[in-house]
Amino acid sequence: MATGDLKNNIQKLISNLKSMKCPHELNIDKVTLGDPTAYLSIYHYMLLEYSPKIAEQVLKAGVQLAGRNDRRFMEGVYKIMRDIFAYKPPVTIDKFFGTSFVERKVIMCSDMARLVREKHENLALFRAKKFTQSKYAGVGLRLPTSKLFVCV
Repeated sequence: MATGDLKNNIQKLISNLKSMKCPHELNIDKVTLGDPTAYLSIYHYMLLEYSPKIAEQVLKAGVQLAGRNDRRFMEGVYKIMRDIFAYKPPVTIDKFFGTSFVERKVIMCSDMARLVREKHENLALFRAKKFTQSKYAGVGLRLPTSKLFVCV
């Protein structure tokens, strides 16, 4: 996502948060001032409350987020971004806690919202597919498999 259009990027973030049914309102004043506290409750919701499947992934990664101070919490979030979502944050933790790089913080939060939502959908689809296969396993039915055709 390109920088240079803060208003549009904020709208994209709001849209992503609405699609996740995030109960926390984005404080636009804090966001435009570069205040990092505007994002903390949103990251908490995305990674611990939005989906039990995502929270389970966080737990499996061995990252403790609950009960941490703001800096330790964000260090864990950055680790999750890298390890679980293969996402390279556009700002360092030190820059995140500063008041500059406003638009990059918005873009990072918007990207994470999208990635968390996609990961949740993929995990739900995987588990539904796994359930369907195990449901038919004992019945003696074979699930249709795709066939590979090779053209010579």
